[in-house]
Amino acid sequence: MDCGIDTVAISSDSANPTIGDTISVTVKAWYNDKRKEASAKVVLSRLTIPPLKAAVAFPGQNPVLDLNGAPLIDGNNHDYNGNLSSVSNDLPGVAVHSTTDSVNIVQKLYNDKQEDHVIGFGGIPSVQVSTVDDPSIFIDPITASADFHLAAGTYSSVIFGSKDAPVIVYGQGDLKFSGGVVGHGILVIDGTLTLSGNFFWYGIVYVVGPSPEIFNSVGTNRIIGGVVLGGKDKTARLRGTADIKYSYEAVENVRNKTKSLLTMSLISWFE
Repeated sequence: MDCGIDTVAISSDSANPTIGDTISVTVKAWYNDKRKEASAKVVLSRLTIPPLKAAVAFPGQNPVLDLNGAPLIDGNNHDYNGNLSSVSNDLPGVAVHSTTDSVNIVQKLYNDKQEDHVIGFGGIPSVQVSTVDDPSIFIDPITASADFHLAAGTYSSVIFGSKDAPVIVYGQGDLKFSGGVVGHGILVIDGTLTLSGNFFWYGIVYVVGPSPEIFNSVGTNRIIGGVVLGGKDKTARLRGTADIKYSYEAVENVRNKTKSLLTMSLISWFE
């Protein structure tokens, strides 16, 4: 049997293809005395990440925000390292679906003497009504492109991605990160996310599912970017010194550098 590939040619209208450009791929092969050529055209696109509306956003009704100790939810804009930014892109600390939800959360913050632990645009406590896209609308293509798939369980001493190469991590079930976990990119948890120990995430955290919950128990845990809790019975319980700080830089870094968000759509095929 005599066979092989003669050439593979990849071309584009642009020397440096970007989003929206068309890429052509042509393959020439042979098998004994037969020759074959196939060509395809694809368009390069990027999966959509809706803009964040707060450091912590609750789309839908009846969210629960339970703070205890010295946690901080900060909608003021920070740089990638969590320092206050000179660029004024401040957001509320918390965004909710309705005035009723806002009143309930603010009242609980005052009852628990935690009102000054939710800061950002609009004063203290920084809780505002805003229309937030539920992750269920857009999350499936993102999880389908995940770089890491995690089963329910406990994880420690692991690094996901980097600032220059952020990744998508998808956890199915109840996950606990217990010490020494650092991540850059998009973290999607379908269940309960428990943080215990030193956890640092730079980017966006989505907690989804029927009863999504993010729970911080002990240790120094920090999310630089933002958190969105989807689903029905959504809960954020922060204890100790957990910080969630909005960062425009961290969010844009995810949007622009996460290679797994890039997709190619076939527009023509010829043989």
